[in-house]
Amino acid sequence: MTHLNPLLLIIDDDEMNLEVMTVYLELANYRTITAHSGKQGIQMATQHLPDMILVDARLQDSTGYEVCKQLRLDERTQDKMIIIMTALADKEDEILAEKAGADDFIQKSFNTSAFIKRIEEIMTSPR
Repeated sequence: MTHLNPLLLIIDDDEMNLEVMTVYLELANYRTITAHSGKQGIQMATQHLPDMILVDARLQDSTGYEVCKQLRLDERTQDKMIIIMTALADKEDEILAEKAGADDFIQKSFNTSAFIKRIEEIMTSPR
């Protein structure tokens, strides 16, 4: 039996962010799938059951917090690791992420080694 690399779903409505994160995560040996909206992200999560879901805090059709809450209510995705990402992190965003049921909250950074290191820390930490 072969063990597949972890599958990550990235939900972001910014095409450039999706492309950059996909490239970096795949170079770090993660498999990735992407969604361009909260609605599409929820559909992809329930269809593909990824190991981790990275969702932007601010989407055009929703918020990452709402997406997280909806995924926590669905028995297929309630136990999936969900990380909310934002460009402008402040304490209020962190509190909203925690209230939504997110496993963690990270600031979007294209300091790629720090971003990948943080993803790896979250993937390997006990829940």
